[in-house]
Amino acid sequence: MVVHAAIHTFYDGDLNERLRDILDLHELLVQFSAEPDFWRHLLERAERHEADRPVFYALWFAQHLFDTPVPATVYDGMDKPGNAVLRLMSWAVRHAALPILPEKMSLKVRAARRVLYMRSHWLRMPPLMLGKHLATKFLMSLGVIRQ
Repeated sequence: MVVHAAIHTFYDGDLNERLRDILDLHELLVQFSAEPDFWRHLLERAERHEADRPVFYALWFAQHLFDTPVPATVYDGMDKPGNAVLRLMSWAVRHAALPILPEKMSLKVRAARRVLYMRSHWLRMPPLMLGKHLATKFLMSLGVIRQ
């Protein structure tokens, strides 16, 4: 359940208003961590499903946003992003995950959501296809081309 929730939270289209999903992950981690060998089994399943990175983000954000108790040793064997990527993700998720009325959306929130939107496409498309897709979307938003 944790691996499944992590994949949906951190690989779906974007992280707009995903705070509830991260809270759900926190609740799952708190509940299941009472089971013997939970952390070992979680890491094995994440690796088996090639979901190390979304599970890392699930643990990281649950811990940093909700003080989820995650043993430090759990992170040791995980596929962690580099410091720059982790800082960017931390900034983006903290700004994009909160529910905000569209008329109250700051430039920072819009930028964070855009970064996560582009990341979600990067995860699904090869670079050339992604460039063409984003250029088309941009030109459509300007009214230069129509759908």
